[in-house]
Amino acid sequence: MSKKLLISEICEQYSLILDNYNLKDILKTEVNTDKLTDREKEIITFVIDGLSKQEIGKRIFISKYTVKTHLQNIYQKLKINGKLKLISLFGKKSKTLK
Repeated sequence: MSKKLLISEICEQYSLILDNYNLKDILKTEVNTDKLTDREKEIITFVIDGLSKQEIGKRIFISKYTVKTHLQNIYQKLKINGKLKLISLFGKKSKTLK
């Protein structure tokens, strides 16, 4: 029982630390979006909104394979390795990319 209590206390303290520092905002300010094209920023916005490659392609009239290529370019430019990291960098505030 004491181990479970200790773990929950650690989680609570960790949560308080994260709230105080608001790490998502810190991460967002460190992301250099200058190298991204307008199309790549648009695609990031759609990814953050939860659209699939196929749905993104239909919205902007390109194939899902072209969307995939744009995403690979985005990952390379931002030096990240996937959609989850992309979402964690930009969070729900995709409108700030414009």
